[in-house]
Amino acid sequence: DEGNVLSIGKDLYLLQYKDVEAAQKAYVRYTTYDNVQFVAPDVAVEAAGSEDGADGGEADDPDAEGAQESDTEAPAANLSTLDEDAAAIADAAAEDKRTVVVIDTAVRSDARVTDRLSVVNDAQADEPANGHGQAMLDAFWGEVDKASESGEAQYPADQIQVISIEALDDSGWGSAASVYAALELAAAAKPDVVNMSFAGWNTDANAAIAEGIVLIQEQCPGAALVAAAGNQGVDVANVVPASLPGVIAVGACDENGE
Repeated sequence: DEGNVLSIGKDLYLLQYKDVEAAQKAYVRYTTYDNVQFVAPDVAVEAAGSEDGADGGEADDPDAEGAQESDTEAPAANLSTLDEDAAAIADAAAEDKRTVVVIDTAVRSDARVTDRLSVVNDAQADEPANGHGQAMLDAFWGEVDKASESGEAQYPADQIQVISIEALDDSGWGSAASVYAALELAAAAKPDVVNMSFAGWNTDANAAIAEGIVLIQEQCPGAALVAAAGNQGVDVANVVPASLPGVIAVGACDENGE
């Protein structure tokens, strides 16, 4: 399958086939290999807070008759530098500080972060076209600064470091593979908190995300994993990673509870 390999990183392989039939045959074949931990399609996930549903269209129940997986073209994960980036992120993370990893779109070059890494591009852009990741970062620091100034912070701002991992591209979309790769990188930082403000449907097609969550839970026991509850008021049971065991789901509503 060398001709079908898009990217390789650590023990993760991203492959692409000419059509659905070829991909299905490869899927079945690889599930029979004893040395393959899991096989999963690479499907799209979306940044929380957009007007579209979690599958890129209306937020229909994925179990309903006629519901389809996203036809949005997810960005291909760049896995070739995973080993190098994992070493860099481990070096950047100071052991005497609480570490927060934000997996999202890119953040600005002048953002309050210890390191900026990407699993969908060669590097994060200095001025990202999509501001979702920066907005999440600004909201986090706003709360930390406010609590620090009032003396109510358990961990003041100078005891916290943030590492940004770009797993969603400038369109606000990522993929199961990019999320899995980002979680592998996050694990190298031994984080206290991992923030994931995005959602994909909770189906077998997103098995890679579930595997990534298990990986970071095993390698970083005690880390708080926080994820968006999805868009358009969908049942959180229908989205990942928010519905996965051990993940804290966060939603929002207006004064009318909508």
